[in-house]
Amino acid sequence: MPWVPATSEHIPSIRQHFARLRESQSQNVSYLREPGVLDFHADRIIQSLTNPAGDPSLMVFPGGFEVLALAGISPSPWHSRHFGIDYYKIQPFFCFTEDPSVIEALVCGLREPCGGRDSLYAFRVAACHSALVYHLGRHGFTFVGTSVRMEIPLAKKSIIDTMPSASYDTLPIRDFKETDLPRLQDIIRRSHKHSHFFCEVRFSPERVRDLFAEWIRKSAQGLAHKILVAEFEGEIGGFCSIFLNSSLYPYIRKSIGIIDFIVVDARRQGKGAGKQLLQATFTELAGKADVVELRTMADNLAAIRFYEKNGFRILSADQHFHYWTDPADRGKKNVNV
Repeated sequence: MPWVPATSEHIPSIRQHFARLRESQSQNVSYLREPGVLDFHADRIIQSLTNPAGDPSLMVFPGGFEVLALAGISPSPWHSRHFGIDYYKIQPFFCFTEDPSVIEALVCGLREPCGGRDSLYAFRVAACHSALVYHLGRHGFTFVGTSVRMEIPLAKKSIIDTMPSASYDTLPIRDFKETDLPRLQDIIRRSHKHSHFFCEVRFSPERVRDLFAEWIRKSAQGLAHKILVAEFEGEIGGFCSIFLNSSLYPYIRKSIGIIDFIVVDARRQGKGAGKQLLQATFTELAGKADVVELRTMADNLAAIRFYEKNGFRILSADQHFHYWTDPADRGKKNVNV
């Protein structure tokens, strides 16, 4: 049976499955085990389905009168413009079954609504969903890396690593100024090397570097809560971009501070600048967030060691997949537009 548009008729089954998921939340750590996290997702889905216009991006994989999985497919105009392709994200995604044969069927069926020529569908799934990960790889979804999410309660910011690291233990850290942007873009182009975008063979590395430079511009123009910069003898040598997520607060009574990037110029790394930026971030978020989170790639071992040394712990791991609608041509060209 194929995926079908989600409607209000599917709400009772969706509610039932989210209730079952709540019962297994104890396997998670930190605030993720709280039922309110699933309540947040369930409420957003159900509210969109009770809207008179519905939500055309949401689909369900039915099994008789039961919903076995739910997925949303939405375009990402910014990525589409940057890469010159039709770029989509498959999110949210919830699989309510552990039956391997059903999971294979829903993965095969997921390719059907992925239409258009030379379109890319980006999909991120929890690494613990082994059957789903396996069948995605077998049925045309290309693995492009693993990311880990890390967290520290802000109340524990005092456990920052205090071992002397180098000559940069008292770097000037200040707020971003508009004139700093070209330097920040140069730093991220040169020094940020870990992303699932770099693992996509159809994207040229230079175009991916431009993507992050453009993202910093968008962040600096009001998207980010704040950007902090570190100066080395009058020259910017690193920065940190910070976001705030308060959408979960009504459900878990916690605000989440997000470190989007901490990037230090390759020539200045290993001398304590990252630690100073991290401490400045904690100071900035004091009173504004209860938890600080970040995401980095699993192959970025230096970053993971740095964050663990400074009190962060890994919350979850996700596998990233790309699905191209024109697989016969996959890998034969780079998207340079």
